[in-house]
Amino acid sequence: MKITYDTNIIECDKNKHQINCNECQKITDHYVLSSIEQFGTTSVDEDIYWNCKNQTIQCVICKNISFRTVSICSERQSYDEKGESYYSEKVEVYG
Repeated sequence: MKITYDTNIIECDKNKHQINCNECQKITDHYVLSSIEQFGTTSVDEDIYWNCKNQTIQCVICKNISFRTVSICSERQSYDEKGESYYSEKVEVYG
């Protein structure tokens, strides 16, 4: 098995993002304070692609700081209403 991966530091924008706030218990505006992206492939019988963004986020309303991961994997394929495939995101917020 061969694993190839890389890591990027992503420059954060000043835009607000709609994210579920664990403190406010609803979707609110958040700033992404920092973001690191890791991505790669694993080769066994076929290539498996993965991508994960690890982010520190802050709620605009309550100012709570949390950690969020946004990941995709070629093994987690979904289909839209037209039957076309895409890689669905898995989003988890901690804290």
